[in-house]
Amino acid sequence: MKKILLPILTVFSIHSFSQTIDNKVVGSAGGSFEAANGSLSSTMGETVTNTLEQTNVTLTQGFQQPTFFITSVDTPKKEKLEVEIFPNPTTDVVYLKTSEKLMKYHVLDLSGKILETGELIESQTKINLLNYAKNIYLIEVYSTSKNTKNTFKVTKQ
Repeated sequence: MKKILLPILTVFSIHSFSQTIDNKVVGSAGGSFEAANGSLSSTMGETVTNTLEQTNVTLTQGFQQPTFFITSVDTPKKEKLEVEIFPNPTTDVVYLKTSEKLMKYHVLDLSGKILETGELIESQTKINLLNYAKNIYLIEVYSTSKNTKNTFKVTKQ
C-alpha cells in the first residue's frame, strides 16, 4: 500500500507547486477604471485574508494589493463669499452686508439646531437676536448661485 501511495502523493505535490497564479480577484462587487494618467481597481465583500508566498509570487486573498502612482492631486478652490457681519459681539441685532445675490442664512445654536432661516434680500439684512439667550450662535450664509457656504460665530451678550 505504501509503495502505491507514495508515488501518487509525490506526483500530486509536485503538480500542486507547479501551478501559475493569475492576477485576478473574485469579489461580490467592485470595478476597474483606467485613464491616461492612472488606474483604479476596487473590490467589495472579501473579509478573510491569507497571504501565501513562493519565490517571486505573492498571493493575497481577501483584498487587493494596492499599487499607487499619484503624480498630483488637484484641490478644488472654494470661492469665498463676500459677506460682512456686525456688530460682534452684540446685545440684540446683527447685520449681514453683502453685494451678492441669491443668498440665504441659518441661525444655529452650538448643538446644530436651526433656530431661524431667512433670505438676504437687500445689501444689508438685519437679524434680530433679542429673543435668544446670551450665548454663542452660528450664522451660516449660503449662496445658491455659487453653491458655497460661510459660517460665522456670533456672541450674544
